[in-house]
Formats: sequence, C-alpha cells, structure tokens
Amino acid sequence: MKPNPNDPKRDVVNTVRISAVELLKLEQEMAAKTGQGSPKRGFLRWSFPKQAVLVEVTQPSGTTSQLRYACRNLSTTGMGILHSSFVHTGTRVIVHLPDLDDNIHLTPAKVVRCSHYRGVIHEVGIRFDRPINIRDFLRLDPMGGAFTMEHVNPEKLNGSVLHVDDSSMDRRLVRHHLRDTNLNVVNAETVEQALARSNEGFDMIICEHDLPDAPGTKLIEALRAKGVQTPIILTTSDASVIVRQQNEETARASAYLIKPFSQDQVLRALGEFMLTESVDSDSGGSVYSGLKESDPAYSFVPEFVEELRQTVQKLNAAIEKKDLPSLRRIVVQVRSAAKGLGFQVVGTAADTAATALNNPNNEREWMRSVRMLIGLCLRVRVREGSKRAG
Repeated sequence: MKPNPNDPKRDVVNTVRISAVELLKLEQEMAAKTGQGSPKRGFLRWSFPKQAVLVEVTQPSGTTSQLRYACRNLSTTGMGILHSSFVHTGTRVIVHLPDLDDNIHLTPAKVVRCSHYRGVIHEVGIRFDRPINIRDFLRLDPMGGAFTMEHVNPEKLNGSVLHVDDSSMDRRLVRHHLRDTNLNVVNAETVEQALARSNEGFDMIICEHDLPDAPGTKLIEALRAKGVQTPIILTTSDASVIVRQQNEETARASAYLIKPFSQDQVLRALGEFMLTESVDSDSGGSVYSGLKESDPAYSFVPEFVEELRQTVQKLNAAIEKKDLPSLRRIVVQVRSAAKGLGFQVVGTAADTAATALNNPNNEREWMRSVRMLIGLCLRVRVREGSKRAG
C-alpha cells in the first residue's frame, strides 16, 4: 500500500512522532498558553518549529545516543524541544543546529528544565554553553523592531553614544529614554559634525536618516570607509527609507528604529550591541581583554586602552600622508602590546595589517587592513573596576 501524500503523519522522524503540520499547531497552542514574554528573561524566544533536530545526548552513565527531537523555539541562549519522556536536568547535549543555509552548527549545551505537557509530550529547556547569533538561524525583520533581547536593565548600559539628529525635540526624547542608563550621550546635528567627532571612540551611534547636509547613509559609508565598525542604528519616520536601504548593497545600518519609538525599543536596540562583551568576535560590540584580572599584566590594560586613542590619531595621520614606514612601526607596536595584554582580536588584525604593508604597491589592501585595525582599536574598552598600573 502506497503512503498517502496528504497524510500529516507521514515521514514522522522525531521522538514524539508528530508531523511538521502537527508541530506547528502544537507550538501555536503552547505559545498561547504560556506566552512569549517574561520580564525575567534576557532574550526573546522565537518560534522555531523544526520537525527534527539531531541532538547528541550524554547520559549520566556516560553513554551517548543520537536522537531527533521536535523543536519548539529558539533564543540567543537556548532552545525548547519536545521529547516523549522525562530528561534529567544537567544532562549534557550537543545540538546539531541548522542555520538559514542548512549548514549544521555543533552547539554544546545542557538541559536546564523538563516539564510534562500532555500525553507523552515533555517540554525540555536547553541552555547553550555560549550564546549564538540568532540571525544566523532566523530571518528577523529589522523594520519590526526584531531585537533579540527581551528585557534590558538600563543600569547595565555603560559607555558613550553619539546621537546624530537635527531635531532638538528628538534629541531631548532620546536623552529622556536613556535617563536611567550610565551612558554619556553626545549630540551632533549633521553628517559633517558627526564625522568630526567619530574619532572619539563611541560605543554606539544613533543616526537620523534625513539630515540637513546629507542622508544618514552617507555617514555610514564614510565611517565604514575609515574602518570605524561601531554599530549604527538608523532612525526615520518613513518606513520606505528602510525598505530601499535593505535592497542596497552598501551603507547598511546595524539596526533600524521607526519614529516614534518607545523607551523599551531604544533600550533593547542599544542592549543588542552594547551588552555583548567580545574578546574574539567581529560582532561590532566592545572589545575587552581576555586576561583575568588576577593576571599581573592586567593592571596595564587601562593605560594601553587610553594610549590607543592617540595611536588611532597617529594611524589616521600616517594614512593621509601615505607614510608606510610610520604605519608599519605603529602597527607592530600595537600588535605586540595587544597580544601581551589579552586583546587577541586586535593583535590578529595588526598581523594582517603588517603583512599587507609589506606589499606597498597594493594600496587598496594595506589601506583596508589598517582601517579595519583602527576600527577595532576604537572598540577596545576597560572592564569596570579595573585599576591603572603602578
């Protein structure tokens, strides 16, 4: 007897033996009962109804098995799956997580909760050892305020923000929304003013699209050309602006906000980039030393970070003069200090720049490499509580 192609139970491949159609209905039912929001959670849970996700499970006895689970939802820090029996908390797993291109990411994790739902169905909560980039796995609409953080404590937002907007009312509103944060907000009203202040090393830039002297996209292009990789949130009251930019290959913002936006939206937008401490990624967030604070060398980190601001100015001046000997000398100095003080991502970028400078005829390559190094230097930060050497 041939299988009925319209049978929703055909090709059942998960432990709870439900089809893709049944899984989607069940996920909608569970979401309606439990809700998707919680003020206690740091990251949003997104619907991720995959019929079968391969998971390697290590039992307490040490034996390992591979099972295919129906998946319910996904967040930056974990996921919810469905299983036909109880799973002990603390159980170690490796999730074979498929991204948007169907590439598999082996993601170590552990079971943090398990509850009975109905019949043989149990909902299992899994927490990843390291956060994932949710946008590798889900297509999130930047126009819909699709930020992955569910709740942001404003007091945890530290650093500096450049707000570029010629509307005094909008500047006042942003300051009001950020009143409970520890952010230093610096204002600019034009692209020209923003470029003049960009070397100060901001953690975030909020930029209006319609500025008096040029569109905000021109600021993005100019900053990226200089090697500044600071995350930029583009604001506008015209949603069609974002639609147009999404279809362009250049000048794309890191995120978008449609005016008028709420305090919650702006806090989540900033938290998306500023609350991720990076020591080895290219996410655009702040870069911190990988050294432990107990390491004797760590006391020199604040001084190194301060000197980097002057180093950036020297690099920019040498680029303008096309003074390759000075560029090479400065890059080598940065490489040595960065690696010794735990800034491996900066040291690696300096390696790349030094190699490119060995071929002075390839101006495009050495210019690009040095500007990328400058961008990283501007993202380097000191953790709170660090002390100076000596």
